This record gives sequence, C-alpha cells and structure tokens, in this order.
Amino acid sequence: MSTESWFVNLQHLITQFPIKDIFVNAIGSFIGGIALLWLAMSKHGIHYLKSKLERPSVRIELRKTPENIFNGIVLGAPARWVEQQLGIPTRIGNKWWGYRFSDSLFSLSFDSNDSIEIIAVALIDNKTTFEFPS
Repeated sequence: MSTESWFVNLQHLITQFPIKDIFVNAIGSFIGGIALLWLAMSKHGIHYLKSKLERPSVRIELRKTPENIFNGIVLGAPARWVEQQLGIPTRIGNKWWGYRFSDSLFSLSFDSNDSIEIIAVALIDNKTTFEFPS
C-alpha cells in the first residue's frame, strides 16, 4: 500500500466521520450533566461541595476580648454560664469551645461535668494585655 493511497483512505474516513455532530453532542452532554448535577445536589449540596474544594475562609471578628475575662471565666465555671457571658462559641469540638476575638483566641476545655478544666489564650495583637488574677 503506497503512502498516497493510505492518505486518500484517511481523508475518506475523516469525511465520513461526523465530527461536527460529535462535537455538538459532547457540548450538550456537558451542559446537561452540569444541569443534572445542580438539580441532584440542590443549592445546599453545591455549597457543601464548594466548601470542600475552596480554601477555608477566616471570619474576622469585630469584638474585642472582654477586659475582665479572667475574673469570671475561671477553672470549674459551668459551660452554660460561660455561654451566657461570652455568647455562642466560634468553634465547638468534643468537650472544647473556641472563641475568636479581634485581639485573641480563647480556648476552653471541659471535664465530664461540663465545667472548665483548661483555659488557653493566644494573643494575636502585640498591643493587647490582660490582668491575670493570681
């Protein structure tokens, strides 16, 4: 088989192959698949998928740490009382609450009686100071 006849056979095969139809069907399938995915997952599902694929965002808190935080939040204080004083925690884990303020991060660990067992504070502003009762 010569090179010319091979080339002619290839051209004939390409002209018989419906490339335009395949391209249109591929685009239609892609758009239809996205629409079907949207309907199947709904808005809540898309947000969940987006949250897994996006970089995490950090919420900037406007409120500062209360100046007298160590006067009331002490070891043994009940969790419900802490929530009344500081509000709903920014993050909640297993026997752990985390509060994010504009000038500090405040971490509380609770014992089996839901009383404060460990208090940890990270200052994120070099101008912030707290009175720490001895």
